[in-house]
Amino acid sequence: MIAIQLAILILLFIKCEAGKILAVSPTPSIHHQRIFYPLVKGLAKIGHEVIFIAANPAYPDGKSSQNFQYINLEHLSNGILKKYANLSQEYINTLINIDSNAIYSIMLQLFEEQMKSEEVQNLIKHHKSFDLLLLPAWFRPAMVWCHIYKAPVIKLSTYGLGFSNPENFGVPIHPILYPDNMSKRIYNLNVWEIFTEVYNMIKYNEVFHDYEDEENKILKRIFGPDVPLLSELEGNAEMLLLNSNSFWERNRPLPLNVVYFGNRDYSTAKELPKDLKFFLDSSQGAIYVNLGDSESLRLPTAILEIFLEVFSGLPYNVLWRVDFEGLKDLPQNVMMKKIFSEVDIFRHPNLKLIITHGDLQTTTEAIEAGVPLIGLRKLGDQMFNMEHYTQYGIGLHLDGNAISKEEFRSSVLKVIEDPSYKDNILRLRKLINDTRTPALDRAILWTEYVIKHSSMAHLKSSASNKTWTEYYELELISIVISTIIILTSVFWLLLKIFLEKIDAIIAYQARTEEI
Repeated sequence: MIAIQLAILILLFIKCEAGKILAVSPTPSIHHQRIFYPLVKGLAKIGHEVIFIAANPAYPDGKSSQNFQYINLEHLSNGILKKYANLSQEYINTLINIDSNAIYSIMLQLFEEQMKSEEVQNLIKHHKSFDLLLLPAWFRPAMVWCHIYKAPVIKLSTYGLGFSNPENFGVPIHPILYPDNMSKRIYNLNVWEIFTEVYNMIKYNEVFHDYEDEENKILKRIFGPDVPLLSELEGNAEMLLLNSNSFWERNRPLPLNVVYFGNRDYSTAKELPKDLKFFLDSSQGAIYVNLGDSESLRLPTAILEIFLEVFSGLPYNVLWRVDFEGLKDLPQNVMMKKIFSEVDIFRHPNLKLIITHGDLQTTTEAIEAGVPLIGLRKLGDQMFNMEHYTQYGIGLHLDGNAISKEEFRSSVLKVIEDPSYKDNILRLRKLINDTRTPALDRAILWTEYVIKHSSMAHLKSSASNKTWTEYYELELISIVISTIIILTSVFWLLLKIFLEKIDAIIAYQARTEEI
């Protein structure tokens, strides 16, 4: 039965003609580009004309070709990120405490710079139409592109499910059963934690919606007063491609226009450079460390010293991806660089452990490579991801605020030496990869489906684009409750009047009898 359904699905896509596609990834993070890039290159490879706007190139071969145009806006990102680095020092005294509002504010500034840039304005001037837009699911202002080009939109998620996407696509959200990816605790919650997560979900949604006014002002400032409100533009998204899988989403029920493509395809992996290969081959085992690719996420000195002291005493070589250089007196077994080819390193048989800040991309690639994890919590979806580490037994997550040398060392040795972590992550990989269609092929198939049909109205949930107050019929509930209160109040008032009348009659009769 499954084979028949798959055959029918493939036949639907066979007649899809080459389309003109605009993909936009405004976030200055390599991890975000690494989600977009394989898809846009795959679409170009099979004949579609693709223009890809990226704020931070993830691949050295990100160059234009006959039907693939690469617009690199990295030069705009660098200036904005320097401001963010300075601003964040007011908020960061530890590894974890980063102000998400500051991050989003800086992202809005960067987006405005990008939209006003010569490269983007030339694109708008010379390209009058597209058949499809691929836009980031996490960053709402990017939906202005569908106002510019009036083309169907596929949202591409680099964070999993979150932000306004459940609301827009009618995806069930429940703070306990189906939490969003901003939740900090999702398993085995006590009563206080349940209360906290419910409060955080409400507060988070309130903060996110509060930003909409500022976003609308920016769009009107760039494109004039005729730009529709973002709440209207959000309704134009036809499909959501989720960089996740059903295990990570606790088997959340999804409408047909929300599709997982979370398991990675590593067919493009390349041979390691000679020095790196020797460093890995000559060790008893290796550890890879990546705690974020923004300069503002530098480690506090105390944490850095703990890490280096622990690493120096281990019998393993350490590859550490950092965004700064110039550290002196590194232990002989530690190699620091700004850029590593993570995919290729993860595949090396000597890699024993990945220490990460818990982003979804690194986590997904670690699972695909079968390498256990240790996560150090920071912000956003990272805590949600690291909850799964312990739940599935594929690693540990530590509190970067309170970490000690002894705790860090024992945790590293535990994950490396306990074979259950390796066994569990290999089992999870097997379950995730047991699909009929490879992840990239699945994303391309559905992309072509949207190009072919333009609209996905026939697959949309009736709950899409409803606020949570509409979804839960809170207006109806409030009317019912108000009606019950009014009727109850009227009943008690009438009962009170009736009883007072009875008392008056009884009193009158008593006085009459006395006379």
